[in-house]
Amino acid sequence: DAEASAEFDAAQPFPVRRIPHRKAAGRSSAVALLDVTSVWLARRFRPHVVLSGHIVTSLGAWGIKRFLGRPYVQYLHGREVVIRPRLSTFGIRHAAAVVAVSRYTESLAHAHEPSRSACTASRRESTCRRTLRPGGRAVPP
Repeated sequence: DAEASAEFDAAQPFPVRRIPHRKAAGRSSAVALLDVTSVWLARRFRPHVVLSGHIVTSLGAWGIKRFLGRPYVQYLHGREVVIRPRLSTFGIRHAAAVVAVSRYTESLAHAHEPSRSACTASRRESTCRRTLRPGGRAVPP
């Protein structure tokens, strides 16, 4: 609901930019538009770090890393790793850090990119042991 979205956005302590979804273009085109627009907005906003909440946004996060030198943290959800294995490997490989929503997802991440470690962050548990500084360097807790 556009009216409820506008009300929600206005109440946030940070600016919210919504990218219009064009149904006629199809899902792949909508995701590509989201990724390209993210890079364009990041050029203006200059974030210290990017949080990529779904594997389909990893290309946009990587674009921000590539063109602006900003690290990104890739969140993973089990099903997306199985459905999009090549994109998952790409997103995991290029992320400064990987956060899996479950131990199962963490095992999937490790299977796709064994040289990288992922941490699990959920309500019940956390295996995250490091944090990131703006330059993307891992810092012990």
